[in-house]
Amino acid sequence: MSIAESANRSGAEQAYWNPSSSPLILQQRLNQTADTVSFVFTNADKLPFQFKPGQFATLTINIDGKAYHRAYSISSVPEQQQLQLTIKRVPGGLVSNWLIDNLLPGQQINTTSIAGEFNSVDCAHGNKLLFISAGCGITPVMSMARTLLQASSDHDICFLHCARDMNNIIFAKEMKQLATQHPTFKPRLLLEDAANSTEAEGLISLPMLEQLCPDFRQRSLFLCGPTGFMEACKSIVESAAYDMSQFYQESFTPAANDSQRGNSDADTLVQISVPKLKLKLAANAGSTLLTALEDNEVPIIAACRSGVCGSCKCKITAGEVVSTSQGALSNEEVAQGFVLACSSTLMSDTEIELA
Repeated sequence: MSIAESANRSGAEQAYWNPSSSPLILQQRLNQTADTVSFVFTNADKLPFQFKPGQFATLTINIDGKAYHRAYSISSVPEQQQLQLTIKRVPGGLVSNWLIDNLLPGQQINTTSIAGEFNSVDCAHGNKLLFISAGCGITPVMSMARTLLQASSDHDICFLHCARDMNNIIFAKEMKQLATQHPTFKPRLLLEDAANSTEAEGLISLPMLEQLCPDFRQRSLFLCGPTGFMEACKSIVESAAYDMSQFYQESFTPAANDSQRGNSDADTLVQISVPKLKLKLAANAGSTLLTALEDNEVPIIAACRSGVCGSCKCKITAGEVVSTSQGALSNEEVAQGFVLACSSTLMSDTEIELA
């Protein structure tokens, strides 16, 4: 029985936690590295959490009287009474750093949804898999690996994680435990600085990939990490005659600095009109639509802030923006003029409708 079939069958028999009716309650904090913490949540009704491995939860965090929405990938296994989110500190970041510095066991967090197309249920794959991750991009693929190994011993998983050094490996202990418990789980590490270890050292490249996973062309590939890392990996496998129908990726690039603004031209102002709210706003040309709306305190949800979750979707009814990501939009929505505010740069006076 597949994971999807099991989820469908159990869904008819089992009540599950509903994010709209019950907050998350922090049960435990687990330090993964000096700047990364796993938050283990439960709920008041002790109901299991239902999701697809690889998906993310969108949290609503109140800081100084203002609500912020952020998406964090789930690192735990579905159908359990605990939900684990693993969060890395971001230089200058607001919400991630606040959670790491302030959230304590017993405190509650509201959640708007669990979603995401990058998951091991909807993405068709074989029994041989290659997971490649860097930094906190390990979070969703760890959920996938844990779930697949728990469901079946037939899955042959090569798990390649890239990190700065031995002190910055998220889930180091878990990878060793999985390798001990499951002979078909093969963890591989690639470190920028492998001093005092026997791990591979260097940056991702085709020779390195062939060294660490010689049969990668015969495996379904799931990739998650910072944008530059993702682009490099995709280019490598494309050049290696890999079957890209078996290639899946999730952009995992949180906002580097919540106060940071886009590459704006301070000398050029454009106007943003929101007719339904009877608003006309001034913004710098070259800034993102999301930045302009948030600076003017226009209510808009922006969870992932990297063009993945789709929560900041809005419609351009006049004017011009340049979009760098449309992954969360359907072809029909793009044709209708919808864009993602976090990934759209203002080029002229613009009129919008908020979704």
